[in-house]
Amino acid sequence: MRVLYSLLLYLLLPFILLRLLLRSIKNPAYRRRVLERFGVYVDAPVSEGIWVHAVSVGEAIVAVKLIKALQLQYPDYAITVTCGTPTGSQIIQKQLGDGVFHVYAPYDLPGSVKRFLNNCQPAVGIIMETEIWPNLFSQASSSGVKVLISNMRLSEISFRRYQKFPAFISRVLSTVNQIAAQSDSDAQRAISLGADADRVQVVGNLKFDVDKRSESVVSSLAELKDKISAQRSVWLAGSTHEGEDEIILNVHEKLVQSRATLLLILVPRHPERFEKVYKLCHARFRTQKRSTLTDGAVLESDTQVLLVDSIGELDQFIGISDWAFIGGSLVPVGGHNILEACQAGVPVVFGEFMFNFNHIAKIVVEKEAGIQISEEADLVQAGLRLSEDPDARRRMGASGHALIEENQGATRRTLELLSGWLPVKE
Repeated sequence: MRVLYSLLLYLLLPFILLRLLLRSIKNPAYRRRVLERFGVYVDAPVSEGIWVHAVSVGEAIVAVKLIKALQLQYPDYAITVTCGTPTGSQIIQKQLGDGVFHVYAPYDLPGSVKRFLNNCQPAVGIIMETEIWPNLFSQASSSGVKVLISNMRLSEISFRRYQKFPAFISRVLSTVNQIAAQSDSDAQRAISLGADADRVQVVGNLKFDVDKRSESVVSSLAELKDKISAQRSVWLAGSTHEGEDEIILNVHEKLVQSRATLLLILVPRHPERFEKVYKLCHARFRTQKRSTLTDGAVLESDTQVLLVDSIGELDQFIGISDWAFIGGSLVPVGGHNILEACQAGVPVVFGEFMFNFNHIAKIVVEKEAGIQISEEADLVQAGLRLSEDPDARRRMGASGHALIEENQGATRRTLELLSGWLPVKE
């Protein structure tokens, strides 16, 4: 079956490269460093260390926390970090810099995988969340690499997709040494797909393990607040996707009818959409780009929408908002991380399409730290309530903080799973 899978990938390779080229029209970064995707590198890779794979932005943000913990516990091990997208790459480079060796992950082709493993020779591979790659896992196992799927989540949609190939997926999972699942349901789905129950452990969700804000961070947020919004009320729409921005702007139009000075901070998920979203905003509102706020510049007083055309700043802008909507949830994308708002003590609103974060969404609603809505009118009502009721905002923010603290510990438990594989070097 794996031979057939590999043959199919080789046949699809021209179309994969064509898709890469088409995406590079809007985001030129997609056409750069292509050889890395085939296991060929300009710089000499590090070897015999720890390898962490985080496919895109969400996984990369979570991986950074784990990688920093690994660097503290295993300072003598070199760390290789791979990802699959330019935005994920930017997060890794910005947060970790020269502290890691970073390249794109190889395509799951036998030759590409072999070159990657021969070059990097990792002792341990940590794969974030739901990435299951047959050739990568099989060759890693054959090469003696211990593989951990960390922070594993299996949505109902992913589970049903994998169920179509039960024998194949079961053999792939048999090459995995350990699965650290987010929840009981994730663990049971993994076992149902053929993972050895003795190798599956529920450790919780790494997304809950966020650091408390230092005094310097609090101070910088206060400065940003003065620079951006002064005494104005602010709401944020973050990680928005195609089809959501128009809804957000419709909602903002209704909200400013009751609060004329209300500011919307809009943060699209993908950088290739920045210009298109800016045009949508500019056609309806006085709009300013984040990139114009340099060298001490402040937001113009009549600006109605601030478009954040930068990467890696979402958490900062959540931190200066009165309440936040997190996208990928009004369209069937599956949602994004709503815990960043909880950690910031900010009420969070999200749509009905949260199938990638069902467990988190349920907890946030149960603890009254957030509101789940179904349509545009619901978002307007939630926005009016949160904009006009500071006491409600404080209660929801406090509930979010408490929720975070109650569910921490996944990083520590994940490191405990790795302790038998990675002896501390003398």
